[in-house]
Amino acid sequence: MEFTEEQIVAGIRNRKNDVFIYLEKKIRRPIIAHVTLNRGTDEDADDCYNDSVIVLIRMVDKRDFKNTCKISTLLFDIAKKIWLQQLDRRGPAAKYKIRHNEDTIVQQDDNELDQPLFEKIFDECWKKLTRECRLILKSYMKGMSGEEMADLFDYKTSTIRKKKCNCHSTLKEMVHNHPDYRRIKRDEDI
Repeated sequence: MEFTEEQIVAGIRNRKNDVFIYLEKKIRRPIIAHVTLNRGTDEDADDCYNDSVIVLIRMVDKRDFKNTCKISTLLFDIAKKIWLQQLDRRGPAAKYKIRHNEDTIVQQDDNELDQPLFEKIFDECWKKLTRECRLILKSYMKGMSGEEMADLFDYKTSTIRKKKCNCHSTLKEMVHNHPDYRRIKRDEDI
């Protein structure tokens, strides 16, 4: 059964079980994939999904809630932010990997080995972005909403979202194509 966005909002406000089941079927799997692909366990992913639903319910319950995007998109964005916050809280201790050093297996902290290099790669790529892209991404990282960013940059909300996605994709592509990044990834595969 499909629901319109208005029906989903009303269903969340009225705690209709079929709406929550619909959302779970539609968005739970992508959230779990995102968390597990970004250093999370299945349990982390379940927690992240559940926490995201709670945040969504609180948002929708507010009288001034305005539905400016698909609820499934909003739920996924909430989950991404929750997972990033979780990774930040875990810090370097959660980022151990096993690396091979000739015949011995040594457990070393990624941050000790690669963090300065990753920062260098990111800084180089960041500086190559246009000024507008840097400002848009900085605003997004500060937690500004699409509407706030649209007002700040004098664009429509849909345009600012598109620009943010394009800037993010450009930055990601530059990082992935950076020679040092490619070398690190090649070494990890050995």
